[in-house]
Amino acid sequence: MIRDALNNQLRRCCTVHFHGPARIGIALMALLLACCSDTAFATSKARVVRQGPDEQVTLTVTSGCGSASVKVKKHVVLTTPFSVSFPRGKTIQLKAVDSSLPQCGGHTIISPFKQFIVNQTVSVEGERSITLTLDQDTAVLVQYGAAAGTPVTLSVSANCPRGANILATETTIGGQSGTLRTHFDVQFVPGQSLRLEAPSLLAACSDTGDVLSFVNWSAGGKAYPQNQTAIDLTLTGFTSAYAHYTGVFPTLRINAYQLLHNGEPANYVRIGENLNEFTLLLSGEPFPPDVTVFASGEQAEILSRASPTEIEIRLPTRRADAPGFIVARVTSPDSRFSNSVPVEIRRE
Repeated sequence: MIRDALNNQLRRCCTVHFHGPARIGIALMALLLACCSDTAFATSKARVVRQGPDEQVTLTVTSGCGSASVKVKKHVVLTTPFSVSFPRGKTIQLKAVDSSLPQCGGHTIISPFKQFIVNQTVSVEGERSITLTLDQDTAVLVQYGAAAGTPVTLSVSANCPRGANILATETTIGGQSGTLRTHFDVQFVPGQSLRLEAPSLLAACSDTGDVLSFVNWSAGGKAYPQNQTAIDLTLTGFTSAYAHYTGVFPTLRINAYQLLHNGEPANYVRIGENLNEFTLLLSGEPFPPDVTVFASGEQAEILSRASPTEIEIRLPTRRADAPGFIVARVTSPDSRFSNSVPVEIRRE
């Protein structure tokens, strides 16, 4: 009976019959090595493939001018900014649904669709559909209005003489990405959005080796909330971003600032210009009546206080002679002080 059962079982894989109980062991070995090993190996291999996860890449789509509707699949339309994941190597088609959008900052001007910009590479102007093969993480800017034009500069620094490592999420026109050490200037396509992230602690900024704690970012005239190490920026023009660190946290608050040159808005001070031709407008939480404002350690002249939340100061009387930053801070008679805001001095 045993021999008959084996013969029936083995007949399913091969045509060999076995006679005699002494050959049962040989039959089993022959079955495994010659007939069934290929099937077992294929089953095992298939099991490994099924258990391995697909490698994913991220597609990030932004628009520098309003929220744009973009079709990413046949029946899926998303609104910028958004990020979605796809298997590496996936080929997709993006379509700009909106033929036009309100111009950035405008209420009556309408801007037509211009082009897609993929990882800083400009596509054919006017083509509202683009096909992408996602071999890597990919950033797409949907541009309306003016063409790419002149690149815009992002200047990033921190109050650490030995520099701080800042994470930039997007690739610059020059091909830089990831962690960059301050101070650095990088260029982007106008309207490009990106995120900057600063470390929460800095050590060895000086010979004393003191550890400094992150306070906040100042960028584009805005003082960001305390302890918010990551900020998102849309670069429509020159932007200076500054990461502030300290050992003691401020108790007064500046929310926004604007540099003025002879009464007109300015982005920075050029080397050779007189600092006292510039004023700095500070706004924030109500400041105590008898405050003092210091600009890089020098007491600044307070020109006006239009309201308890606004102070305008004149920068120190001297010529700008080297690149760097002047930082302004409000202090009160009871020894409270505010967060600092920067004024950049540049060669250009």
